[in-house]
Amino acid sequence: MTENNLYVDMQLINYSNGHIILTARGKEAFELGTNTLNPPDGSGSYIDAVGNIYGFYCLNKIYFKQGTTVENPQEEQNIRTAGGYFMIPSASNCYWYSMGTSKVDGKEYYTEVFQTGTTNHPDESYEYLFQGNELVYMRHGGATIKVNEISGTPRTDLLKIPDGYTDTTNS
Repeated sequence: MTENNLYVDMQLINYSNGHIILTARGKEAFELGTNTLNPPDGSGSYIDAVGNIYGFYCLNKIYFKQGTTVENPQEEQNIRTAGGYFMIPSASNCYWYSMGTSKVDGKEYYTEVFQTGTTNHPDESYEYLFQGNELVYMRHGGATIKVNEISGTPRTDLLKIPDGYTDTTNS
């Protein structure tokens, strides 16, 4: 699994019970964040195969072009990491690494922590909690995130603007 070939379904359990779906295949990426699971009332973003970035709102069923990945690489990074909640660590973005254990709801998990900066700020720390080989939780920026599903196989059915949405780019 790489950041360019994945599917992840996550639930923020200590904030707004936000639900995040992220999928990517090559240059394409799709991210959706909602506060409730049904009906979706959140917003999302889509990067098409040529690098156009689109934003969309679920409640209004509208979408709009936000530019391109060349014009706005920071927005591309924001989409590919689900606003910073999801990151696949690598040697190039890791300042230090540690292993240990952590508890969630009284249950202990094997934990790997990646620090991406030189300070001890929560936004620079990614904590991955495992049950055996299965990633069960992540912690980042004060949020605890339950991993409902994670796969190296993208959800290609999501790699598009959602059906039935109106383009408001030039409105």
